[in-house]
Amino acid sequence: MFGNTKGNITKILKPYNIKSNQLLQVPYLQDLWNARNHELTKIESQGFAIDCFNRKIFLDETRGVTARSVLAQTLQAWEIKLLWPVIELAIQLRSSPRGFYIPIWQHDGFALRAKRTQDTTKWLKTIQNLSNKHAKLEGIPTKLEVITLPKVT
Repeated sequence: MFGNTKGNITKILKPYNIKSNQLLQVPYLQDLWNARNHELTKIESQGFAIDCFNRKIFLDETRGVTARSVLAQTLQAWEIKLLWPVIELAIQLRSSPRGFYIPIWQHDGFALRAKRTQDTTKWLKTIQNLSNKHAKLEGIPTKLEVITLPKVT
């Protein structure tokens, strides 16, 4: 929702018989929409935004870097920053036979593979605790969700 226009949201919700105006009447979502619009206006007036790594991300319409793109990049930076302790731990344990590795990285999540199957649960709990403590330290009200996929044989 954060990066979409009302028109796109309407198209996405059409199969569910929900109109974007109905969705935006939910107080929490209305707050998100208003915050998004505030940030977009701020980016457009300043010509840039500063991400959580203190980098300036500039508008550049000639290259397709719109205010929505700048806002998305600042949010993606937060996603990486919140998961950074997990990356550091994976790097520390890369040569350990009892560690884990990250075969797939997505902006807001990742796949984890324990080097020893019996350590999977331990690593999931450790990483979840590490990530949640880091989010709390950063003042971000979120928690790392763990979804265990069925084993493919």
